[in-house]
Amino acid sequence: RAARRRPGKSRNCGWFDSGMTLENYLAEFHRRHGRKARGIVCIDGINFYRRALRGTKFKWLDLQEWSRKTLTSACKIIAVHYFTSEVKSASDAEAPSRQGVYLRALKDWSDGRPPVLRIHEGAAQWKKQRGRIVGNSWAEEVCRTVGLALRRAWARIRRRPPPDSRMGDIKFPEEKQTDANLAAQMVADAAARDRCDFLVLVSTDSDFVGVCGMIRKQFGKKVFLVVPPNMDRKRAGGKRGVDALRKNVDGVAHILEKNLSSSQMNDEFQVGGGKRAREHKKPRSWR
Repeated sequence: RAARRRPGKSRNCGWFDSGMTLENYLAEFHRRHGRKARGIVCIDGINFYRRALRGTKFKWLDLQEWSRKTLTSACKIIAVHYFTSEVKSASDAEAPSRQGVYLRALKDWSDGRPPVLRIHEGAAQWKKQRGRIVGNSWAEEVCRTVGLALRRAWARIRRRPPPDSRMGDIKFPEEKQTDANLAAQMVADAAARDRCDFLVLVSTDSDFVGVCGMIRKQFGKKVFLVVPPNMDRKRAGGKRGVDALRKNVDGVAHILEKNLSSSQMNDEFQVGGGKRAREHKKPRSWR
């Protein structure tokens, strides 16, 4: 028998209803307080790239403009925090260079434009783990399997090891400091009484379940989640993380393709003049 919830005992006490969307919350906040709600956006950069940008033509993204269109003009965005780390790839030697080009362009493009954009760069390092090394033919066959998650691919290899496989050390990149920096920033913004009214987390990582729940309970700030729309699919990558986060946030908004496509920086632009002029060009492979 379903337990009845007592009036006034909801974790979203007051006028806010847990079933409210972000748009409804912003409209109700303006009606009650006579001003726009102030929000701060925290973006998990690597996760955002993997879930929403990889394989698209929208990588040259203006994060300030995208944040404004995602949250609409019904709120005032105080700051956008972008957390990332150096990209390391054994198969793509140009990936770190493209990332550097984008970050430098983003800093110059956003300079002096509201809301404030702050880029927080963590660290990345190679990590070794004992595992089965397979030949190129098997790896290509696995990669061609549409929708095959890494855990399913590894289980498949363990059940039927290919003849050209061997045990050895597998080296793969690992992010450091990014998640901790993002969580610390969210807590600092929530603890400051007059800094913001709500926070927005752009990530599908379940590591942020604890910090989202703590911010809502300890500081009384609203936390909203922004994720790709395909997270509702049964076998979508990152769905488990989103399902866990849904239970600890006040609402969920979606990353829409129309907002990504209309929030791109110019393919080529120049900042400054004379000897201090800096030119930025979108990487050719991103066009």
